[in-house]
Amino acid sequence: MARKNDTGGCGCLLGALLGALLGAGLLLSLAAWAIEILAVVMAAPAIVPYLLLKQPAQFHHDETMWLAALIAAPVVAYLLATAQLPRRAKTKLKISTDLDDAGDPSDRKARRTRRYVQTATLLAVTTVTGLVMLAHGYTATGKDAFGELVKMVSVVLVPCLLLPIAFRLWDHWSPPLGAPVTVEMVRCAERDADKKLKQLRQQNDAVRQMTRQVEECLAQARHQIVFAAMCEQHFTSFKCADLAHENYESTKDSHRFLAGIAARARATAAPRLVPLRDPQTGRRVKPQQTVLKTGAATLTARSQALAAERARGLQFVHTLNVRTGDLRDTIRDTCGRRGERWYDDLIERRGYARTTEA
Repeated sequence: MARKNDTGGCGCLLGALLGALLGAGLLLSLAAWAIEILAVVMAAPAIVPYLLLKQPAQFHHDETMWLAALIAAPVVAYLLATAQLPRRAKTKLKISTDLDDAGDPSDRKARRTRRYVQTATLLAVTTVTGLVMLAHGYTATGKDAFGELVKMVSVVLVPCLLLPIAFRLWDHWSPPLGAPVTVEMVRCAERDADKKLKQLRQQNDAVRQMTRQVEECLAQARHQIVFAAMCEQHFTSFKCADLAHENYESTKDSHRFLAGIAARARATAAPRLVPLRDPQTGRRVKPQQTVLKTGAATLTARSQALAAERARGLQFVHTLNVRTGDLRDTIRDTCGRRGERWYDDLIERRGYARTTEA
């Protein structure tokens, strides 16, 4: 019986291995077929005119296929030229995405123009490559003309692979930008960032001070119950936490704004064959690259400092809310009937406020 079981297990293992090999072979065949079709499509703008001029009979024999490839060529070229890495991959590679979601119409226009230029470049290079090969006698005739042409135009895959990589490097080192920034705009953003950072630190100090006051009130409640003072302290603490949370939410917008200005400053200072237009004069002038790069680094540091202070502040607010909740419960538990009524009214008002907001 043991041998029979071993034989069955070996048979299952062999079947699974055979299935995996067949599946891998099928996937490789499909991939090779897709690559061949891609080569034919990208070479179609060169092959179709050649066949019409030199071998019209061969063209009419596969007319539908060649016309479909010719129509699909610009679409495929656009998809290849504009292919982007996923946002998660950009984050892991530390590639900035601050300009990817820019809502400025001029930025969207600049990105569209860059994509069209890249698509036209890819299509032109593949077409010229195909024409050069045909001019050097790389033609195919006879019954197996399609298969021979597929082999001959496979060299077109080289620019299809290399040019998209070059385009992404182009976008990284010289991003498309429709609204460049000036040195004055960067310096103004630096002053605003310093002011916002100072306000945020003051807000954090105020929250910590309020937390200490609540803790002192709780410690005093162990020895002396002062209902009015405790209720006033609870109200003041709650308002402090609410105001601080609103300020921290606005800081999030400031953080994004500074990151966007820093990204624009780096993009403005990037090397370009054609300088960008100055937003004030409208003339194409070479930017002050060194000053802009230094300003971008400063804004990035300010943005990171704002994010760090905001994170600390949210933690302080959380601690304050916990202490305020302890004070609320203390009022309920130690102030008798009036403390219970105050607690019930407080819960009712908050429930009504939440319902109104919803």
